[in-house]
Amino acid sequence: MKFYEVIESRRSIRAYLPDKPVTDEQLKRILRAARLAPTAANKQPYKIVIIKNPKEYLDFIKQKNVLQAPLVIAIFVNEDAAWVRKYDEKNFAWVDGSIVFEHLILAATAEGLATVWIANTDPLAMEETCKIPHNFRFLALTPLGYAAEKPKDTIRKSEDELITYLE
Repeated sequence: MKFYEVIESRRSIRAYLPDKPVTDEQLKRILRAARLAPTAANKQPYKIVIIKNPKEYLDFIKQKNVLQAPLVIAIFVNEDAAWVRKYDEKNFAWVDGSIVFEHLILAATAEGLATVWIANTDPLAMEETCKIPHNFRFLALTPLGYAAEKPKDTIRKSEDELITYLE
């Protein structure tokens, strides 16, 4: 799939085919794309956790559709390891993690897989479940698998509403 086709075809999918696995090769390519994402000052203040049996580990999640997918990927960020802008002390861990996660989601789309960005879950439960170091904080997770539903069309604001040109 070409880059702009990936951008235009990516949709949030909330139903997955539980019996159609993601291949190791697909997962490897997706994780490589995530690792290649830019981070501020190349600090790479994140950890990615692959959950191969979501039903076993994530029974506390309210979005039960997550448990249909063969895999779930979670991302965590470490503010202590991130670049901080000196002018306003803005910590970029959350920005970096979001960029990495978006690379991952776009790579999954290029592989013909479905995802949905989920942040509305208990971060402490995620951190405990994934057994990550104490200085990492949960950012988001996504089911990863094949869509069991047709994606809905999305409505986007116009260019005039979102973009300003200074001349």
